[in-house]
Amino acid sequence: MRIILVLLISFLLSCKKQSINNPPEINILLPHELSNYVALDTIFVSLHIRDNDSKNINVSIFVENKDFTPALNNSLLFTFNKNEIQIDIPFALTDRYATSDEYYLTVTAYDGYSKSQARKKIYINAIPIKFKGILAGVKNNSFVDIYVSDTNYIFQKIYSFNNLLTGFYEYRNSLFIGIHVNGTAYIYKYPEWLLLKEITGLKNIGSPFKINWLYHKPYIYLTNANGSIIGIDKDGEVRKCITTNFSPYKINYSNSEWTVLSEIYPHHLSYIEVPLQQKIYLKQGYLVDIAYMDNNKWLVVEQKNNQIILHEYKSLFNILNLLNQNIYGIYCGSLVLNNQILLFINNHIFELNKTYGTLTPLYQYSNIISQIKYEKINNFITGINNNTLYFFNNNSLNHNLSVNLPDSIVFYDFIYE
Repeated sequence: MRIILVLLISFLLSCKKQSINNPPEINILLPHELSNYVALDTIFVSLHIRDNDSKNINVSIFVENKDFTPALNNSLLFTFNKNEIQIDIPFALTDRYATSDEYYLTVTAYDGYSKSQARKKIYINAIPIKFKGILAGVKNNSFVDIYVSDTNYIFQKIYSFNNLLTGFYEYRNSLFIGIHVNGTAYIYKYPEWLLLKEITGLKNIGSPFKINWLYHKPYIYLTNANGSIIGIDKDGEVRKCITTNFSPYKINYSNSEWTVLSEIYPHHLSYIEVPLQQKIYLKQGYLVDIAYMDNNKWLVVEQKNNQIILHEYKSLFNILNLLNQNIYGIYCGSLVLNNQILLFINNHIFELNKTYGTLTPLYQYSNIISQIKYEKINNFITGINNNTLYFFNNNSLNHNLSVNLPDSIVFYDFIYE
């Protein structure tokens, strides 16, 4: 009985301590607010932490983007057994490809009961990147051969894969990811071609295998047809998973918001999902593209036989409005450049009026191109037709260059350093 009484008193004292516990006080002395740095600089961090209610404090120091998501792969972690701490330490910025923008140097302190956080806004200037060439996958019977070019677009074969559905290269993490027809992603460190990881189960058995990807710092995101989007770090490890209700096949991250096109095969139904807000919009028919316009509005493109229908999706209200349905042809893709939306339909380039949905023709070229991308260093719009890679000047939209490869181009990406 006495033991029970002692335990009860201890429990009550513990509850009382927790109820009056104040979080640690953090004072960031350095860096100063709005200090300027260059990517790969070292920040000298000086801070003082005091906690009158605890002598066990865990401290973390890291850098965040403007939307308060982690901006770098590194952080500093400390554990102290005292209630007053002075930390003076260098913090290395490790992202060679950080974009010029505002960031936050963030400090958190946790005493086992409560947590506090303090931030200092800083500005990081980008290091200019250099265009080094193009990596392309080229069909060769059941194989896909990997060709790499120099800056003069002279290609050489360097590797080969069997039964590869598609692939892509992400220069910021120096990773090549090859997608096998069986639904396995093979993740290689480039240019060493060191296999880091195999991720299986990306294919939904019984459905046509579709996969889409994008880079959102610090992860490469892949669609998993079984109902998720996975985030992969620079070592090939899965670090994040965003659940979707259906099979995602097109993903977009803009304005701090994920939007996804997904489907249930073979019901000819498409869905627009905002997965982190649990919003779903059902659309009869097949949606082929989604692009951010402005003010939480998204362009959604539907291909219905030979008809292209443009919709405006308002994620805030989860509604879909018709923009334009008087377009006929084959939809090939879109680019969003300097707040301008370019649509590629048949062998034409159009500019979209985001208010009225009307299209202004800008250029007509000789062949239909697909896999349209923007090469930012040389200011080229690029696309492929069979075994030919086309280059268009973004300012004049004139056709500048064509490069032929031995067979059909399956995929291609730009190499930067």
